[in-house]
Amino acid sequence: MKVRIGWICFLFCMFAAPAHSGGFEVNENAANILARSGAFTAKADHPMAIHYNPAGLLNWKGNRIYVGSNINLLSLEFERSGIDALVADGTYASATVSNEADPFFAPSIAWGYGGGDWAIGAAVYGPGAVGNRSFDAAGPQRFLMTEENFLLGYASLGGAYRITPELSMGVTAQFVTMPFAQLTTVIDANYTAGKEQSETDPWLAQAEVDMADWTGFTAIVGLHLKATSFFEVGLSSRVLPIDINATGNLNLSFPNPDTQKLLDNGSLKTVDA
Repeated sequence: MKVRIGWICFLFCMFAAPAHSGGFEVNENAANILARSGAFTAKADHPMAIHYNPAGLLNWKGNRIYVGSNINLLSLEFERSGIDALVADGTYASATVSNEADPFFAPSIAWGYGGGDWAIGAAVYGPGAVGNRSFDAAGPQRFLMTEENFLLGYASLGGAYRITPELSMGVTAQFVTMPFAQLTTVIDANYTAGKEQSETDPWLAQAEVDMADWTGFTAIVGLHLKATSFFEVGLSSRVLPIDINATGNLNLSFPNPDTQKLLDNGSLKTVDA
């Protein structure tokens, strides 16, 4: 039997799809779901089942309410290689910078009502993520990123129906909103093509992209099968992708006060190409 199971696992690995990183999402909503590392699709006995498997809303009778929040303080360092000479000359205080952002709060509230063969639920929450990062604007990482601030939220309405005593199906419709997404980095704002750059060039500009997308829609479909008294199977999928089409403004500022003065008095203008 062990050999057969081993061959089955081997065959599954041969046909496995590529894995992708989670992006900004780093944890789960609700403490007991986080404790299970998100392995909650089959269990789904919590109001946050509206997100993990809406068919699980049938796993209790009556009302349940959940109110909670993730609090994240991201410990993140950036180290730029090959700048020992610049550090020695005083361009940077150090080749290493750390995230200086405040703790990120991500609250969530969910409600579910099970009525036997049917259930409904509603929730407002965001993904389990860290939406802020902040680095020294004069640090060695400034040409990659100095600030990031994101806020993404889901307003969800779900329902479930018991098809048979063992099989249930649920659907969650979600309104998605991203009220702001701010990215800041340092760029070369030189108007002279081919000009040799330096780390302290007065034409280095801080560029902030400020965007938003207030309206989006998605949906989650889930199945729950209670095969025996001790064996349950869950299946859940986001059947509509979250399509973010953010638009906004690009704002420039110059750390060099003389260059900033030219921008402030109108002598220097940005061009929308």
